[in-house]
Amino acid sequence: MENNDIQFTSLQMRTDRFGWAGIQYANKKQAILYTRNGGVEWDVVNPLNSIVLFVYPINARSSWAYGLTKTNDDLLPAIFYTVNRGERWSEFILPVEEDWEKSTDAQVQLHATNMDSIWIVLSRKLASNKFEHNLYYLKTKAKAWKVIKNISISDSISGITFINDLVGFISLQKQYETSTVFKTINGGESWQAIKDIPSLEGINIGTAMAYKAIYKNNLLVIPTKMNDDKFLMNYSFDKGNSWHISNKTINTSKVAVSFFSSYYGWVINSENGSVYQIIKKGSKWIKVSSNPLLKNVFCLHFFNRRKGWACNKKEIFTTKDRGITWKKVVYKINNIDKLV
Repeated sequence: MENNDIQFTSLQMRTDRFGWAGIQYANKKQAILYTRNGGVEWDVVNPLNSIVLFVYPINARSSWAYGLTKTNDDLLPAIFYTVNRGERWSEFILPVEEDWEKSTDAQVQLHATNMDSIWIVLSRKLASNKFEHNLYYLKTKAKAWKVIKNISISDSISGITFINDLVGFISLQKQYETSTVFKTINGGESWQAIKDIPSLEGINIGTAMAYKAIYKNNLLVIPTKMNDDKFLMNYSFDKGNSWHISNKTINTSKVAVSFFSSYYGWVINSENGSVYQIIKKGSKWIKVSSNPLLKNVFCLHFFNRRKGWACNKKEIFTTKDRGITWKKVVYKINNIDKLV
């Protein structure tokens, strides 16, 4: 297998040297990669005897992953975790009850901010074109699962974010007749549509997509793409009780977003490569560059005020000056021939 046979699904550098990536290769199989030299070389660090479906890095040493573990000739859904850069993985088996949850076709969304707890949503599309979602929550020290079956949302989920044990947000892709964001204040037991998130006048019809909510230092951000390819952000400073719309919109169908803190964020217009820095808690957008290299990027991660990384399906790019200039990283994946 060659590099041309793989596609990046995610990229998260955590320092200049250390970082994680997810790739997809033959038959939609996925692998977890780790680099120790700034993205030049990558090692495959998959858990043994597993099928990886989702990777969720936490820091330079630790990461979660979701997939199926092979146990007694059976495949069981499991959450994997490592605290030593993927050298060793441990696992927790999900207490699933339905066969569809054991399939690689199940849709998966994860959220975690540390190695102490994690939320997982498993979803499937029903014949009615509606969706069924089951929520799993694990506190690792207690080693006890909280399971909420068939949560009260029937649309396609694009992201889940919890800001503490009780308050969380689910983002949706749906017809924009009602809210594209739901909120829970009881740990996921019940969910209510947020109906006062502002939208732009005249475009509240058709399909809209809210991206996974971002929470940084009491700033809650929900990037949103409207049906006529207008991209905007909704902000809350009080855990989602009241909302403000960004004073900047972008005409685009493709973006990549990253927030390093509540004071510094970035958006790349992936249609033309324009890079915007966001400061003053979302109130000010500064166009810092436009680079054709960045067309089609979908992942973006800044780990400090100046240094960030981006990727499209095949290429990796890095900046050291807050997005003004970008450089393509020439990389190789070690032992890629072992991916079969």
